[in-house]
Amino acid sequence: MEKELEEKLKTFENIVLGEAKEKGECKLDKVEKDTNETLEKKETEYLSEAYDAIQKKIRGIRRGYNEKVLHAEVEARRQLLKAREDIVAGVFDECAAQLAEFRKSEEYKPWLCRKLENAVKELGSGRISAALSESDKYLDTELKELYPEISFSYEPDGIISGGVKVYNSDRRTAADYTLAALLEAQKSEFLQTGGLAIN
Repeated sequence: MEKELEEKLKTFENIVLGEAKEKGECKLDKVEKDTNETLEKKETEYLSEAYDAIQKKIRGIRRGYNEKVLHAEVEARRQLLKAREDIVAGVFDECAAQLAEFRKSEEYKPWLCRKLENAVKELGSGRISAALSESDKYLDTELKELYPEISFSYEPDGIISGGVKVYNSDRRTAADYTLAALLEAQKSEFLQTGGLAIN
């Protein structure tokens, strides 16, 4: 009987141990599964954070790059504008010097008379007055003889530096044939035809 009791105990022990082992393995599987899920979740979370951090860095690098490129473009454009201004200033300083020489030449008076006639035709009939540079006052007598219908006045050099401004007070119109105005008109044309226009 003792043997039988021992066998029953052994069987009972095997059953209890088997069940305990089974439950332990089941719990171990569950813990392993939960651990794996937690690890996967954390891994995904960390990868997402790393991805966001990388994207933020990339945006910062792009922004820095774009700022540097923009700065370089602005600086290049500034240098281009300065070079253009220097070229234009040099060319037009030379032109101004040549115009000063032209004013001293024999051709100046006939040119001035042609511009005066053109202005009078352009402005039409009415009370006409003309403003010339003070340094052209030596032509006053001749101009009054040639154009007795025009009232002449003389402005300080700098306001009018050669050439003539003509006014029709009846029509309230004017024509500017001063050398300064003609030179200024040439400047924009020079920028276009001289290849110095900046887009």
